[in-house]
Amino acid sequence: MACSKLFSGDLPELIDKVIQYFRHDHKTLRSCILVNRLWCRLAIPLLWEDPFSIKFPKNYQFIEIYLRNLNDDYKTKLNEYVVHNNDLFSSNTLFNYTSFIQCLDISKVYYSIEKWITTVEFSSSYSIRNAILSYSLIELIYKSLFLIFIENKNQFNIIYCHSLDSKFIQQIVNITKPFKLKSLFLHGEFVLQIESFKSLVQKAGNYLENFGIVGDISQQMSQLIMKYCSKIKHLDSNLTNNESVNILLRLIENITQNLNYLTINDRGIGYNSILLFNLGQILPFKLEYLSLILSVNTSDLEVLFKNSQNTFIKKLLIRNNKKDENQDIFPYIKEHVMKKKRVKYLAILENCHGKREDLFSQKDKVKEFQLYDIQVSNYDDLFINVYDFINEID
Repeated sequence: MACSKLFSGDLPELIDKVIQYFRHDHKTLRSCILVNRLWCRLAIPLLWEDPFSIKFPKNYQFIEIYLRNLNDDYKTKLNEYVVHNNDLFSSNTLFNYTSFIQCLDISKVYYSIEKWITTVEFSSSYSIRNAILSYSLIELIYKSLFLIFIENKNQFNIIYCHSLDSKFIQQIVNITKPFKLKSLFLHGEFVLQIESFKSLVQKAGNYLENFGIVGDISQQMSQLIMKYCSKIKHLDSNLTNNESVNILLRLIENITQNLNYLTINDRGIGYNSILLFNLGQILPFKLEYLSLILSVNTSDLEVLFKNSQNTFIKKLLIRNNKKDENQDIFPYIKEHVMKKKRVKYLAILENCHGKREDLFSQKDKVKEFQLYDIQVSNYDDLFINVYDFINEID
């Protein structure tokens, strides 16, 4: 087959497959771009699909390449901060590098800009006019690049973006092309006017599949998600008061058709009978991932399992912040999870008065679960970090 493609003129296709093999080998890819124009054209998009995630880069000059794609208005604003001896903001680039971005971790973008600013401060080619204003410069570059990436990227994830204010959201809303926001995860201290949040989720619509907030989701936010974003697959939620429990339950019930990943973190409510009594009744028939971080009352846990007996969970994680060390959840796990083979992977971590005990370390119990084809995992290994989840789905 390879020979037939070679002689039929499909050489570029074969070379592309070879270069794709080195997708994460940046050193080899840099060598590929020096071979000829074809190899360069095929390797460049791979080198530039996520430069912010390269570990220990030699420098952060890729920021300068991106800055050349700014519009004249942003270039004028940057000139107010940076003195340069060369044409830093020239728009002459061989490729439209911003169009190659495939994965965008907001925190890494911000970090890369900070590192680039540091190199600017000690550069002989250009310098910052006023070092005191370096934070404002970082914010300006951050927002300007963010908008460029939105305009050039087919799919987008916003993860704990601390510059997401009302003015910035309005700039996003004003973009004419479809805004394919796939993931939106917000900080707990994130304060945004509800009208701005409405504009954002309305713009995203059913493209939005993954949503989470470190803090309580308000009634208004929940209603807007249900109205405009009906295809939520991943929900990451936190509870700090009893009112937020009912809001969360209504949201889960409304998105259960597509829900596949669910994390619930009880941040100090204590035993939450309302949550566990009702959650089992609204869970879908199948979940890829369910993570419960709370203080478990054994009788409430039994109710949860009984009410959700028709739900199969591929990965079940329970972190039990025990208030009474005499409370033992294992008999209920054994009766309702193990014997009924309701999960494939299981991780349980219990904390009590500073003592941390992982089910994975209890070898006799691990072997008992194996008899029922259930694999007990280390809690930290099975736990899905938001950033890892985004990288996996991208």
